[in-house]
Amino acid sequence: MVAQVFGSGRTHSSLSVEERLSAVGSGFRSSPFASDELWLVVGVAAGLLLAGALAAWIVARVRRSRWLATQLRSLAAAGLHGEELALFRAVARRAGTIAAPSLHRRSASFDAAAAEMVRRHRPSRERREVLSRLLALRRRVPFEGSGAPPPAFERGQRVLVGFRFGRSEPFRLAGRVTAAQSHALRLALQESDEAEEVAPLLRVGQDVVLVVQRGALFEEARVRIRGVGGGLVPQLLVDRPAALSPSRVRIVWNGADEPVRVALVERFSERLVGDDVPIVAARVVATSSDGLVLRIRSTRPRRGEAIKVVNGARAGQYRGYALLETNGRGGEVFVLRRSVERIVPPQAASEAPIHETVEEEEHEPVAEA
Repeated sequence: MVAQVFGSGRTHSSLSVEERLSAVGSGFRSSPFASDELWLVVGVAAGLLLAGALAAWIVARVRRSRWLATQLRSLAAAGLHGEELALFRAVARRAGTIAAPSLHRRSASFDAAAAEMVRRHRPSRERREVLSRLLALRRRVPFEGSGAPPPAFERGQRVLVGFRFGRSEPFRLAGRVTAAQSHALRLALQESDEAEEVAPLLRVGQDVVLVVQRGALFEEARVRIRGVGGGLVPQLLVDRPAALSPSRVRIVWNGADEPVRVALVERFSERLVGDDVPIVAARVVATSSDGLVLRIRSTRPRRGEAIKVVNGARAGQYRGYALLETNGRGGEVFVLRRSVERIVPPQAASEAPIHETVEEEEHEPVAEA
């Protein structure tokens, strides 16, 4: 058949084009496999591919579940409460496959998943409330590289200890540090009716929340009871926390209406890198201690893009964080302040200029085990 199609090696073949095509067709039809066998081979190959894809999907789901369980245990040990862990679980659903393992360690991974969660939330009028909850959670997650020194405890330092037994209301008892060891703290609870009620219920291995006030800031950690001492004043031996996280706060949005100019410092002309930085007009419509909500008509900043508010009382360096509302190429965007995010102490609010609206944050040290 090959000789018939391609010739016998002579310079000029005696077969026409139609004869060659007919010979090729007859060669395919004379295949050793029947049509039923060919379909069977194709079906087996497709089944193997689908089985491999299903197995890979199951393995990925199992690994993702294990990562999330490890992260939730780590955050619970750091002092996060049930509703915060549920919110973190919702953020983890929006995280990509690469960012999922480091969601509780890298702030960039958390910010990307949080921004995606805000963007997909419906209805859009509730996005600010969701964003405020995410910003409050962001302060509580102990990301790596925060640079916070290990907490120091002194003898006589006042603390709050939170207990919860079953579904009852949490108890918040005042106490003080009587001894600080390398791996443990000895606490003496303040004598009160609640302390006498709680003392018989304390058990070794029980988790409690230790709240410490440092200046105007409240910090807390979840610790475990190592020992319980009787007597007129109940005493506890608890694990010494390796780190303290800020107590839960509630982000308050303050309305504003201030025209500003925004420089997109990461965007330059396509012709010359040395051209002027593009500047767009915007309007500040809401503020918080973590950043601003800008309403831009022409070009909105992308997530993570560095911008600079050139004028106004809130001039400074920011970066795009979450999209709240779209309007063509513009819309409402929340931009995060580039400085170190921290809770604004109350004295800073009293020292602020009159024309600047300062957020009031309510510190809520929750004593919930």
